[in-house]
Amino acid sequence: VRSLGRAPSGISLLVALNPDYFVEHFTRRMEGLNAQVELLRYDGSPLIATRAPRSADQGARLLASLGLPDREFGEAQIGEGEHRTITSFRASSLYPLVVLTHIDREAAMAPMRHEAALLAAVLTPALILVTLFALIYLRRHVQIEQQREQAERLKRINAASVFTNAREGIVIASPDGRFDEVNDAFTAITAYPAGEAAGQSMSG
Repeated sequence: VRSLGRAPSGISLLVALNPDYFVEHFTRRMEGLNAQVELLRYDGSPLIATRAPRSADQGARLLASLGLPDREFGEAQIGEGEHRTITSFRASSLYPLVVLTHIDREAAMAPMRHEAALLAAVLTPALILVTLFALIYLRRHVQIEQQREQAERLKRINAASVFTNAREGIVIASPDGRFDEVNDAFTAITAYPAGEAAGQSMSG
């Protein structure tokens, strides 16, 4: 009961909670999460809980560790090791009541871990395939480049072989018409040694 007016004839507000409805409602909402919901007074006295309520002294110590009454909402991790719980609270100095929700950290993290494992199971093969395709492409590119270089080298060898072994006289001249190089057949036909022919003008 809380008075809403200052005069003796002021209006009083009566708030009543059905504890069974409260417990049933939050039990359904927290199903599978290993969670607990409590409604405490500011002094730590338990009013309603979805599990066995704690004592007033335990409640007072819990509220003090959460920073009440200086903070009216927030969250904290309570406990150590695998038994830690994530506790969130909302308080109101107007009534004054505190609603606390405790969720087992491992139970809360389980869906995220499952999603992370599922994501890893999907991404890992995809990354392996992408890496494999990249390696195949790189190897093929290297092979094509090697084949191109081999073809160029064979072309140069063939050209040199034709130039050297041809029965016809072959001259390699510069743009201004001077001999750069002559083959053996040219020397045999003209009796000009390769050293003397080099640098001579085709017009001369």
